[in-house]
Amino acid sequence: MCSFNLMGMMDAAKEEKVLGDMIDKFPERTRIESEIASIKSSTKREQIEKIEEISFNNKSVPLKTEKLKMIFKKVETVL
Repeated sequence: MCSFNLMGMMDAAKEEKVLGDMIDKFPERTRIESEIASIKSSTKREQIEKIEEISFNNKSVPLKTEKLKMIFKKVETVL
């Protein structure tokens, strides 16, 4: 309880620094960040493979042919 009261008195910049230091010292940080990056990459690849439509100017445009799907898969892969 006392440490909460003391930390509650810090200004925002000091509080952010303390939290940043705690996060940097977290032992599982690098493993968790690596897993998150891997999951994001895998999800992005799945989304590219299953592309059915694109959004342009707040409108959804269906990709009706395989050729169009392949073109947009290549574009997404390069981006």
